[in-house]
Amino acid sequence: MFEHELIMLAAAPLLVLAEPLAVMLWGVPAEARPVIGGWSHFSVVRRSWLFLTKPVTATLLQAASLWLWHAPALFDLALASEGWHAAQHLSFLVSALLFWTAMTSRRTAEPVAALCLVATSIVSGALGALMAFATSPWYEGYARLGLAPFGLTPAEDQELAGLLMWVPGGLVHAAAALLVMRRLLRPVHG
Repeated sequence: MFEHELIMLAAAPLLVLAEPLAVMLWGVPAEARPVIGGWSHFSVVRRSWLFLTKPVTATLLQAASLWLWHAPALFDLALASEGWHAAQHLSFLVSALLFWTAMTSRRTAEPVAALCLVATSIVSGALGALMAFATSPWYEGYARLGLAPFGLTPAEDQELAGLLMWVPGGLVHAAAALLVMRRLLRPVHG
């Protein structure tokens, strides 16, 4: 869970704030740069990007990614296969990149960003709370392990993971929402 939180709550927003795409383009061979840069001029690419980075769309995509990958069948699949595990992490990263791009975009109205951040805090917090208060492990792969690292039972490990998602995870989104709302409540000097 700590990996997932780092991907979605640290790496993704930091990457978005760093705006690395133009710099990364310089790492591509010179003859390929115009081709790759030209893709952004295709209307289907531009429209897709604008749609995927709409605040509500990005919020729903991130929530879907989070909830779907924590469904027992998909989570166990990710535990059993390196390829599916990579797909899970890629899904978390891409959905979080879209989400944080939407939240930091000048196109996103501040009240909408604040609402989406609060909604995300609630949605991820609810999943964490469900995991934390579950009476038995959700994931067969972990249940078979017996003791998890640090001598925790699978149920205790899941409880700790749920608390990590619920409390610190929820606080990141809530803090970001408060920062946005602070800008909204700032007095206007005329």
